Amino acid sequence: MNILIVEDHEPYAKTLCLLITEKMGAECFMASTIEEALDITKITRIDITLLALSLPINKGSKELMPLNEVIASIPLFPPPVIVVTDLNDDDGLIEIECYRNWAQNFITKDGLRDGLGKFKGAELIKEITKSYWRNVLPDQSVKIMHEQAEATSA
Repeated sequence: MNILIVEDHEPYAKTLCLLITEKMGAECFMASTIEEALDITKITRIDITLLALSLPINKGSKELMPLNEVIASIPLFPPPVIVVTDLNDDDGLIEIECYRNWAQNFITKDGLRDGLGKFKGAELIKEITKSYWRNVLPDQSVKIMHEQAEATSA
């Protein structure tokens, strides 16, 4: 199993890779930008992508890529894509937009760390890739599915 971590905070990404390798027995690939991550997907079969939302425009840049552009990149990755963030999303709008762009799950970095502490192997994979959105946001998920159906039929 190959896991791609798209995260610009290198110490966090390395720690996450170490835990994933240990807990899941997976091979871990790291990228700090969308461009670098997409290059990895061209040469390596990726089974799960963990995507941070606060990413630089390019490697070494301190300027962040606009949030809407990061979210719009979700469908460019092989599914499932798990969005991992510490952004404040009390109203759930960022989460909804991620699901609208085909994210499989939306979890906080703390939630991911908790999952890595509690689960192992196949249980961990099931935990981080399950779709919460149909249960968490039922009204919004129906609206999203209708909008997507209308967009594809138009």
